[in-house]
Amino acid sequence: MKKTSSKKLTAYHYKQSAIKSVVSFFRYAFLLAIAYIIITQLLYILSYAFRAPEEVYDSSVIWLPKTYTLSNINVAWTVLNYIETALRTFTILILSGLIEIITCALPAYGLARFKFRGKGIMFAVVILMILLPPQMIGVSMSLNYAHFIYSVFGD
Repeated sequence: MKKTSSKKLTAYHYKQSAIKSVVSFFRYAFLLAIAYIIITQLLYILSYAFRAPEEVYDSSVIWLPKTYTLSNINVAWTVLNYIETALRTFTILILSGLIEIITCALPAYGLARFKFRGKGIMFAVVILMILLPPQMIGVSMSLNYAHFIYSVFGD
């Protein structure tokens, strides 16, 4: 009896090992496919960044430009006023993050510390708000922050 049960046990382990191997293979194949898509697009964008303006519409140039240039990066740096824009962006991010932390810390503490009627429903609403995609509330948030930002920083 021990021999038959050990054979069944061994066959079970082989089957589980084979299933794990197949799942692992497909997982890595999926990750490699996603990585390939992302890296291909990134390299294509970089090839456009170092391409001369005359070569952008040249159909013979696909991946490697005939002449490398930094003029596109210099123009973008100048036109976008990069340093001022980056400083303004970081200031807005830090201020909105601090405001969000301050306004969320007190209710979160109260929800975690105290016991009251409706706590479960309120906690469920909080979890639903976390699960709600940011794109759904992005427009209203951007409108609210737009008035705040222009009143603080001006145009």
